[in-house]
Amino acid sequence: MPLHPFLTAVVMIIFGLLAVPPMLSLARERRFFLAGLMFVTFVVFVAAGIVASKVPPGAA
Repeated sequence: MPLHPFLTAVVMIIFGLLAVPPMLSLARERRFFLAGLMFVTFVVFVAAGIVASKVPPGAA
């Protein structure tokens, strides 16, 4: 079984989690527009990681 989909999923989820601390910091400073953009980044990267983990082996 190739590890490519699994490793891609892990990296994408880690990148999504890296968006959380700056997002919380911006929200504390009441910069909600930028915090919202960071939240969208978080959701997109985590969703992409989940989708990447569902790719069947050999499909890429």
